[in-house]
Amino acid sequence: MPAFGLTLSEEQLAALESFLAQALEDAPPPTNTGEGLYAGSCAGCHGANLEGGIGPALDKTTLSEADISAIVAEGQGGMQGFGETYSIDDLAAVAAYVIASATLASDVPEDSPDTPETDSRVAADLYTDNCRACHGPSGEGGAGPTLLGLTSSEAELTSVIADGRGSMPGFGGAFSESEISAMVSFTAALTPDTQIAAPPQAIAADGLSLFLGHCSECHGDFGEGKTGPTLAGTDLGANEIVVHVWSGHPDMPEFHETLTPDEILAVSSYAAGLPPAESAAEAVVSSTDWPKVITLAVAALAAVGIAILAFVRRTRSRVEPEAE
Repeated sequence: MPAFGLTLSEEQLAALESFLAQALEDAPPPTNTGEGLYAGSCAGCHGANLEGGIGPALDKTTLSEADISAIVAEGQGGMQGFGETYSIDDLAAVAAYVIASATLASDVPEDSPDTPETDSRVAADLYTDNCRACHGPSGEGGAGPTLLGLTSSEAELTSVIADGRGSMPGFGGAFSESEISAMVSFTAALTPDTQIAAPPQAIAADGLSLFLGHCSECHGDFGEGKTGPTLAGTDLGANEIVVHVWSGHPDMPEFHETLTPDEILAVSSYAAGLPPAESAAEAVVSSTDWPKVITLAVAALAAVGIAILAFVRRTRSRVEPEAE
Protein backbone atom coordinates (compact mmCIF):
# COMPACT_ATOMS: atom_id res chain seq x y z
CA MET A 1 0.00 0.00 0.00
CA PRO A 2 1.47 3.39 -0.94
CA ALA A 3 1.90 6.25 1.52
CA PHE A 4 -0.39 9.28 1.18
CA GLY A 5 1.46 11.76 3.36
CA LEU A 6 2.63 13.76 0.34
CA THR A 7 -0.66 13.67 -1.61
CA LEU A 8 -3.28 14.30 1.09
CA SER A 9 -3.63 17.27 3.41
CA GLU A 10 -3.74 16.88 7.20
CA GLU A 11 -7.51 17.47 7.13
CA GLN A 12 -7.98 14.78 4.47
CA LEU A 13 -5.83 12.32 6.41
CA ALA A 14 -7.83 13.01 9.57
CA ALA A 15 -11.12 12.50 7.70
CA LEU A 16 -9.86 9.21 6.21
CA GLU A 17 -8.71 7.98 9.61
CA SER A 18 -12.11 8.82 11.13
CA PHE A 19 -13.92 7.01 8.29
CA LEU A 20 -11.84 3.84 8.65
CA ALA A 21 -12.27 3.81 12.44
CA GLN A 22 -16.06 4.04 12.08
CA ALA A 23 -16.11 1.36 9.39
CA LEU A 24 -14.15 -1.02 11.60
CA GLU A 25 -16.45 -0.26 14.54
CA ASP A 26 -19.59 -0.97 12.48
CA ALA A 27 -18.23 -4.14 10.83
CA PRO A 28 -19.68 -7.43 12.10
CA PRO A 29 -17.31 -9.59 14.13
CA PRO A 30 -15.36 -12.22 12.16
CA THR A 31 -17.31 -15.46 11.96
CA ASN A 32 -14.39 -17.50 13.28
CA THR A 33 -14.27 -15.67 16.63
CA GLY A 34 -16.29 -16.47 19.73
CA GLU A 35 -18.30 -13.28 19.28
CA GLY A 36 -18.94 -14.02 15.60
CA LEU A 37 -19.95 -17.63 16.23
CA TYR A 38 -22.27 -16.53 19.05
CA ALA A 39 -23.86 -13.85 16.83
CA GLY A 40 -24.40 -16.35 14.01
CA SER A 41 -25.73 -19.34 15.94
CA CYS A 42 -26.70 -18.35 19.48
CA ALA A 43 -27.96 -14.75 19.54
CA GLY A 44 -31.25 -15.68 17.82
CA CYS A 45 -32.34 -17.63 20.92
CA HIS A 46 -30.22 -16.19 23.75
CA GLY A 47 -30.23 -12.52 22.69
CA ALA A 48 -27.56 -10.35 21.08
CA ASN A 49 -26.35 -9.28 24.53
CA LEU A 50 -27.00 -12.60 26.30
CA GLU A 51 -30.27 -11.14 27.66
CA GLY A 52 -32.32 -14.18 26.63
CA GLY A 53 -35.30 -14.79 24.33
CA ILE A 54 -36.77 -18.16 23.42
CA GLY A 55 -33.64 -19.51 25.09
CA PRO A 56 -32.55 -18.57 28.61
CA ALA A 57 -30.48 -15.47 29.33
CA LEU A 58 -26.77 -16.07 29.78
CA ASP A 59 -25.67 -12.70 31.16
CA LYS A 60 -25.70 -14.07 34.72
CA THR A 61 -24.55 -17.60 34.03
CA THR A 62 -22.54 -19.41 36.67
CA LEU A 63 -21.57 -22.24 34.33
CA SER A 64 -17.90 -22.95 33.65
CA GLU A 65 -16.35 -22.78 30.18
CA ALA A 66 -16.21 -26.59 30.12
CA ASP A 67 -19.94 -26.81 30.96
CA ILE A 68 -20.85 -24.29 28.26
CA SER A 69 -18.67 -26.07 25.68
CA ALA A 70 -20.40 -29.37 26.49
CA ILE A 71 -23.90 -27.85 26.22
CA VAL A 72 -23.08 -26.12 22.92
CA ALA A 73 -21.64 -29.36 21.54
CA GLU A 74 -24.36 -31.76 22.72
CA GLY A 75 -27.42 -29.50 23.11
CA GLN A 76 -29.81 -29.40 26.05
CA GLY A 77 -33.60 -29.40 26.34
CA GLY A 78 -34.99 -27.85 23.15
CA MET A 79 -31.55 -26.59 22.05
CA GLN A 80 -29.74 -28.41 19.26
CA GLY A 81 -26.11 -29.45 19.58
CA PHE A 82 -23.35 -27.96 17.42
CA GLY A 83 -20.73 -30.67 17.96
CA GLU A 84 -20.77 -31.65 14.30
CA THR A 85 -20.66 -28.02 13.13
CA TYR A 86 -18.09 -26.45 15.43
CA SER A 87 -14.52 -27.54 15.97
CA ILE A 88 -13.12 -27.93 19.48
CA ASP A 89 -11.52 -24.50 19.10
CA ASP A 90 -14.86 -23.01 18.03
CA LEU A 91 -16.61 -24.48 21.07
CA ALA A 92 -13.92 -23.08 23.36
CA ALA A 93 -14.15 -19.66 21.68
CA VAL A 94 -17.94 -19.46 22.13
CA ALA A 95 -17.70 -20.54 25.76
CA ALA A 96 -14.95 -18.01 26.47
CA TYR A 97 -17.00 -15.24 24.85
CA VAL A 98 -20.08 -16.09 26.95
CA ILE A 99 -18.07 -16.20 30.17
CA ALA A 100 -16.31 -12.89 29.39
CA SER A 101 -19.59 -11.16 28.46
CA ALA A 102 -21.38 -12.54 31.54
CA THR A 103 -18.52 -11.30 33.73
CA LEU A 104 -18.85 -7.79 32.30
CA ALA A 105 -22.63 -7.85 32.86
CA SER A 106 -22.21 -9.03 36.46
CA ASP A 107 -20.02 -6.04 37.26
CA VAL A 108 -23.08 -3.75 37.05
CA PRO A 109 -24.18 -3.04 40.66
CA GLU A 110 -27.66 -4.16 41.68
CA ASP A 111 -30.15 -1.53 42.83
CA SER A 112 -31.06 -3.13 46.16
CA PRO A 113 -30.60 -6.36 48.12
CA ASP A 114 -33.16 -9.13 47.76
CA THR A 115 -36.01 -9.32 50.25
CA PRO A 116 -38.91 -11.79 50.45
CA GLU A 117 -41.14 -9.17 48.83
CA THR A 118 -38.76 -8.45 45.96
CA ASP A 119 -38.10 -12.20 45.57
CA SER A 120 -41.82 -12.80 45.02
CA ARG A 121 -42.09 -9.91 42.56
CA VAL A 122 -38.99 -11.05 40.67
CA ALA A 123 -40.31 -14.62 40.52
CA ALA A 124 -43.67 -13.41 39.16
CA ASP A 125 -41.88 -11.41 36.46
CA LEU A 126 -39.66 -14.38 35.59
CA TYR A 127 -42.72 -16.62 35.39
CA THR A 128 -44.49 -14.17 33.08
CA ASP A 129 -41.47 -13.83 30.79
CA ASN A 130 -40.38 -17.47 30.69
CA CYS A 131 -43.11 -19.86 31.86
CA ARG A 132 -46.52 -18.30 31.22
CA ALA A 133 -46.79 -19.18 27.52
CA CYS A 134 -46.48 -22.93 28.15
CA HIS A 135 -47.75 -23.42 31.72
CA GLY A 136 -50.66 -20.98 31.52
CA PRO A 137 -51.31 -17.47 32.92
CA SER A 138 -51.70 -18.80 36.48
CA GLY A 139 -49.91 -22.15 36.25
CA GLU A 140 -53.03 -24.05 35.17
CA GLY A 141 -51.20 -25.69 32.26
CA GLY A 142 -51.37 -25.48 28.49
CA ALA A 143 -48.68 -26.69 26.13
CA GLY A 144 -46.78 -27.57 29.31
CA PRO A 145 -48.19 -29.42 32.34
CA THR A 146 -50.11 -27.75 35.16
CA LEU A 147 -48.07 -26.41 38.06
CA LEU A 148 -50.97 -26.36 40.51
CA GLY A 149 -50.84 -28.72 43.45
CA LEU A 150 -47.28 -29.91 42.84
CA THR A 151 -45.96 -32.50 45.28
CA SER A 152 -42.35 -32.28 44.08
CA SER A 153 -39.70 -31.56 46.66
CA GLU A 154 -37.69 -28.35 46.71
CA ALA A 155 -34.68 -30.25 45.36
CA GLU A 156 -36.73 -31.70 42.48
CA LEU A 157 -38.15 -28.29 41.52
CA THR A 158 -34.68 -26.76 41.67
CA SER A 159 -33.38 -29.46 39.34
CA VAL A 160 -36.20 -29.07 36.81
CA ILE A 161 -35.94 -25.26 36.70
CA ALA A 162 -32.15 -25.27 36.51
CA ASP A 163 -31.57 -28.26 34.21
CA GLY A 164 -34.84 -28.58 32.29
CA ARG A 165 -36.88 -31.70 31.62
CA GLY A 166 -38.20 -33.16 28.37
CA SER A 167 -38.75 -30.35 25.87
CA MET A 168 -38.47 -27.70 28.61
CA PRO A 169 -35.09 -25.93 28.57
CA GLY A 170 -33.06 -25.45 31.73
CA PHE A 171 -32.64 -21.97 33.17
CA GLY A 172 -29.55 -22.60 35.26
CA GLY A 173 -27.50 -20.45 32.92
CA ALA A 174 -30.07 -17.66 32.89
CA PHE A 175 -31.25 -17.37 36.49
CA SER A 176 -29.07 -16.67 39.50
CA GLU A 177 -29.20 -19.02 42.49
CA SER A 178 -31.43 -16.57 44.35
CA GLU A 179 -33.78 -16.30 41.35
CA ILE A 180 -34.02 -20.10 41.07
CA SER A 181 -34.72 -20.29 44.81
CA ALA A 182 -37.43 -17.62 44.43
CA MET A 183 -38.95 -19.50 41.47
CA VAL A 184 -39.00 -22.74 43.47
CA SER A 185 -40.89 -21.06 46.33
CA PHE A 186 -43.20 -19.25 43.92
CA THR A 187 -43.99 -22.38 41.89
CA ALA A 188 -44.60 -24.53 44.96
CA ALA A 189 -47.08 -21.95 46.29
CA LEU A 190 -49.20 -21.68 43.12
CA THR A 191 -52.92 -22.34 43.64
CA PRO A 192 -56.00 -21.98 41.38
CA ASP A 193 -56.62 -18.61 43.03
CA THR A 194 -53.15 -17.20 42.29
CA GLN A 195 -53.34 -14.05 40.19
CA ILE A 196 -50.26 -13.29 38.09
CA ALA A 197 -50.26 -9.99 36.24
CA ALA A 198 -50.39 -10.59 32.50
CA PRO A 199 -47.99 -8.69 30.22
CA PRO A 200 -49.51 -5.63 28.50
CA GLN A 201 -49.50 -7.34 25.09
CA ALA A 202 -51.44 -10.42 26.29
CA ILE A 203 -54.42 -11.18 24.04
CA ALA A 204 -56.91 -13.96 23.44
CA ALA A 205 -55.19 -15.34 20.36
CA ASP A 206 -57.02 -17.31 17.64
CA GLY A 207 -54.78 -20.17 16.50
CA LEU A 208 -56.73 -20.82 13.29
CA SER A 209 -56.59 -17.19 12.11
CA LEU A 210 -52.91 -16.94 12.98
CA PHE A 211 -52.15 -20.19 11.13
CA LEU A 212 -53.98 -19.04 8.01
CA GLY A 213 -52.31 -15.62 8.19
CA HIS A 214 -48.72 -16.69 8.87
CA CYS A 215 -48.26 -20.41 8.19
CA SER A 216 -50.62 -21.64 5.47
CA GLU A 217 -48.58 -20.15 2.61
CA CYS A 218 -45.83 -22.69 3.32
CA HIS A 219 -47.63 -25.45 5.24
CA GLY A 220 -51.00 -25.38 3.42
CA ASP A 221 -54.40 -24.20 4.61
CA PHE A 222 -55.02 -27.56 6.28
CA GLY A 223 -51.41 -28.31 7.26
CA GLU A 224 -51.09 -30.65 4.29
CA GLY A 225 -47.69 -29.19 3.39
CA LYS A 226 -46.50 -27.11 0.42
CA THR A 227 -43.02 -25.59 0.36
CA GLY A 228 -42.93 -26.36 4.10
CA PRO A 229 -43.42 -29.80 5.66
CA THR A 230 -46.78 -31.40 6.46
CA LEU A 231 -48.13 -30.53 9.90
CA ALA A 232 -51.44 -32.40 9.66
CA GLY A 233 -51.23 -35.27 12.14
CA THR A 234 -47.73 -34.18 13.24
CA ASP A 235 -45.99 -36.04 16.06
CA LEU A 236 -44.49 -32.75 17.29
CA GLY A 237 -45.78 -31.40 20.58
CA ALA A 238 -46.85 -27.79 21.09
CA ASN A 239 -43.64 -27.06 23.03
CA GLU A 240 -41.49 -28.26 20.14
CA ILE A 241 -43.46 -26.18 17.64
CA VAL A 242 -43.18 -23.12 19.93
CA VAL A 243 -39.38 -23.37 19.65
CA HIS A 244 -39.52 -23.53 15.84
CA VAL A 245 -42.02 -20.66 15.51
CA TRP A 246 -40.15 -18.44 17.96
CA SER A 247 -36.59 -18.86 16.71
CA GLY A 248 -37.13 -20.17 13.20
CA HIS A 249 -36.00 -23.37 11.56
CA PRO A 250 -34.06 -24.21 8.36
CA ASP A 251 -35.84 -22.30 5.54
CA MET A 252 -38.41 -20.99 8.06
CA PRO A 253 -38.30 -17.42 9.45
CA GLU A 254 -38.44 -16.61 13.15
CA PHE A 255 -41.63 -15.01 14.46
CA HIS A 256 -40.70 -13.76 17.94
CA GLU A 257 -40.65 -10.16 16.67
CA THR A 258 -43.85 -10.59 14.62
CA LEU A 259 -46.10 -12.48 17.06
CA THR A 260 -46.60 -12.09 20.81
CA PRO A 261 -45.80 -15.06 23.09
CA ASP A 262 -49.53 -15.74 23.45
CA GLU A 263 -49.98 -15.75 19.67
CA ILE A 264 -47.00 -18.08 19.25
CA LEU A 265 -48.48 -20.45 21.82
CA ALA A 266 -51.92 -20.28 20.18
CA VAL A 267 -50.70 -21.02 16.66
CA SER A 268 -48.31 -23.73 17.93
CA SER A 269 -51.09 -25.45 19.90
CA TYR A 270 -53.35 -25.25 16.84
CA ALA A 271 -50.66 -26.75 14.57
CA ALA A 272 -49.89 -29.52 17.08
CA GLY A 273 -53.57 -30.49 17.11
CA LEU A 274 -54.14 -30.58 13.34
CA PRO A 275 -55.80 -33.86 12.35
CA PRO A 276 -54.39 -36.09 9.58
CA ALA A 277 -54.55 -34.58 6.11
CA GLU A 278 -57.67 -36.48 4.97
CA SER A 279 -59.82 -34.90 7.71
CA ALA A 280 -57.99 -31.56 8.05
CA ALA A 281 -60.26 -29.71 5.60
CA GLU A 282 -63.35 -30.81 7.50
CA ALA A 283 -61.81 -29.61 10.77
CA VAL A 284 -61.13 -26.15 9.38
CA VAL A 285 -64.60 -25.85 7.84
CA SER A 286 -66.33 -26.96 11.04
CA SER A 287 -64.36 -24.45 13.13
CA THR A 288 -65.14 -21.48 10.88
CA ASP A 289 -67.40 -18.77 12.33
CA TRP A 290 -70.08 -19.12 9.62
CA PRO A 291 -72.55 -16.55 11.05
CA LYS A 292 -69.76 -13.97 10.90
CA VAL A 293 -68.81 -15.05 7.35
CA ILE A 294 -72.44 -14.79 6.19
CA THR A 295 -72.85 -11.37 7.84
CA LEU A 296 -69.73 -10.06 6.09
CA ALA A 297 -70.90 -11.49 2.75
CA VAL A 298 -74.33 -9.83 3.06
CA ALA A 299 -72.67 -6.54 3.99
CA ALA A 300 -70.41 -6.78 0.94
CA LEU A 301 -73.34 -7.49 -1.39
CA ALA A 302 -75.28 -4.58 0.09
CA ALA A 303 -72.34 -2.26 -0.50
CA VAL A 304 -72.14 -3.40 -4.15
CA GLY A 305 -75.88 -2.82 -4.59
CA ILE A 306 -75.67 0.69 -3.15
CA ALA A 307 -72.78 1.51 -5.46
CA ILE A 308 -74.72 0.26 -8.52
CA LEU A 309 -77.83 2.25 -7.53
CA ALA A 310 -75.76 5.42 -7.08
CA PHE A 311 -74.18 4.89 -10.53
CA VAL A 312 -77.62 4.47 -12.17
CA ARG A 313 -78.94 7.65 -10.54
CA ARG A 314 -75.92 9.67 -11.67
CA THR A 315 -76.28 8.35 -15.24
CA ARG A 316 -80.02 9.12 -15.32
CA SER A 317 -79.48 12.66 -14.01
CA ARG A 318 -77.08 13.37 -16.89
CA VAL A 319 -79.36 11.84 -19.57
CA GLU A 320 -82.68 13.53 -18.59
CA PRO A 321 -81.57 17.19 -19.12
CA GLU A 322 -80.25 16.30 -22.60
CA ALA A 323 -83.61 14.75 -23.49
CA GLU A 324 -85.42 18.00 -22.65
